[in-house]
Amino acid sequence: MKRMINIILLLTLILPVFAVTLNVEKCKQLALDNSEEIKIATTKKGVADYKKMQYRSNFLPKISFNATYLYRDAPFEMSVDDGYLPTYNYDSGTGELTPNLFIDPNSGQPVIGTDGNPVFNQYAYFPGLDLSLSLRNAYMASIQATQPVFMGGKILNAYKMSKIGVEAAEVNYQRERENILIETELAYWHIVSLNGKVTLATQYEELLQEVVRQLTNATEVGMIQRNSLLKAEVKLNEAKLNKQKATHGYALATLALERLIGIDLSGEITLEDSVVQVNSEFTQEVDPEMYLDRKDFQLLTAKYEITRKQKSIAFADYLPEIGVQASYSEKRFELNSNENKSDEAMIMANFSLPIFKWGETYAKNKQAGFKRDAAKLELERGIELMKLEIKKNEFAVKDAILRNELANSSVTQATENLRIAQDNFDLKRNTLSDLLEAQTGWQKAESEQLDAQIDYQQSTLMLLKAIGK
Repeated sequence: MKRMINIILLLTLILPVFAVTLNVEKCKQLALDNSEEIKIATTKKGVADYKKMQYRSNFLPKISFNATYLYRDAPFEMSVDDGYLPTYNYDSGTGELTPNLFIDPNSGQPVIGTDGNPVFNQYAYFPGLDLSLSLRNAYMASIQATQPVFMGGKILNAYKMSKIGVEAAEVNYQRERENILIETELAYWHIVSLNGKVTLATQYEELLQEVVRQLTNATEVGMIQRNSLLKAEVKLNEAKLNKQKATHGYALATLALERLIGIDLSGEITLEDSVVQVNSEFTQEVDPEMYLDRKDFQLLTAKYEITRKQKSIAFADYLPEIGVQASYSEKRFELNSNENKSDEAMIMANFSLPIFKWGETYAKNKQAGFKRDAAKLELERGIELMKLEIKKNEFAVKDAILRNELANSSVTQATENLRIAQDNFDLKRNTLSDLLEAQTGWQKAESEQLDAQIDYQQSTLMLLKAIGK
């Protein structure tokens, strides 16, 4: 086993990096699987779902159970001294007990003793009492249910707000997904463009190398002056520099795509989708009102609706709150070595009406109102910007189509011009400057054609995004 592992490690070091074949759809799928933004949006969806569950539970009664156990070795003890207690007579006319006072027959008033208290006709003897309260194995347990009846609309509006939050989280997930797909496709076509630029720069360099080779031979035999060779060599050096810039740009673009799709692109890359199909008659219907399908519009609308619910919740602080509570409890203790157990059931209703809070409720309502108004203004501004974006991208697509048509025509003309210039140069009918100029024109026309094709691809993508498609 150890030998096999060593062989695998050795092969990993000596074998070349495998080639990677990519196309647009494959890159999109890899980007979705690798995207941190998608994972974050998925987490936010989970938060919104459970927040909705939390607010929905407020419609139902809250049930709780409480229990207390107490063990105290020493009891609470108290003694009541003996003494005499005054007596009372029953008045059958009123059904009440009246003090059995000693009345002075002369004055008809109660006789007052030396201690300043009235004197009674009779007294009852109280022999005293010893009390012992034991909390050894004492307990109290209760179960209660609390049900809100009217909370000024707080519970209902909070639940509606959580439902909007769930919808907004789903829209945000779709928006992040859409952004990743667009970013990935743009990155892919950017690589296609730069790959074409590298190929073009290589072809241009090869053309100039051939010219330099011919001029070197001609200079050595004295057919032309060295000045012409130096001009060609300067152009060749410029071509080498441009090729290096294109190669570095391609490498950077590859790293950018690698970051998106999460796989190693350090080896050879085969691009299956490398030809941009330019439709000169773009048939997508475009209307400024198509912003209604955009995720950005839906999120702004959700934000505004949430602030409206928050305003309703803030206003509920002016309104009364009504709730009911039902409970059942049982307790046990010992009094004078006698076990005492008791239970009771209770139903209670509560009514609460805020009267004065020194402007707190008023301030909360004003804040909620301003937040709602700000969200509405933000929505209106967003609508105008989205309409402008749709029009801007529509014009960009039309410009890209025309640019492609002109670039294709320029390539045809520059290719033919280069052929003629090369033939004439070979026949000594024109100068080196004419040939170099034709080669530069051809290279520029080919580069413009690549840029025009990628510009069309980017413009159509951004237009489809702007109209929510």
